[in-house]
Amino acid sequence: MGKYFSFSGRAQRTEWWFVQVIVPFLVVIALILISAPFALVDSDDPNPIVGLFGLAAFALMIWLSLAAHARRWHDRNKSGWWTLIGLAPIAGPVWI
Repeated sequence: MGKYFSFSGRAQRTEWWFVQVIVPFLVVIALILISAPFALVDSDDPNPIVGLFGLAAFALMIWLSLAAHARRWHDRNKSGWWTLIGLAPIAGPVWI
């Protein structure tokens, strides 16, 4: 599990797809299961616990995704910093 958080080394395609598809799916399922009991309460106020868990889950998914992208760049014998090219509005995704 430790390699999923690391920016060094290399990542196989299956690992990259796991981080890009399976992890977000599992996080959404977990968010639904955690927020379901709070949704049953008759209140129009949003629950901060669900919001904080969602924010933590989002941060975790961003970290895992950036780490997986950096390791895939290493597979192409490039620096992991090339991941930042994807942040450019139009040319970034095209370049990647």
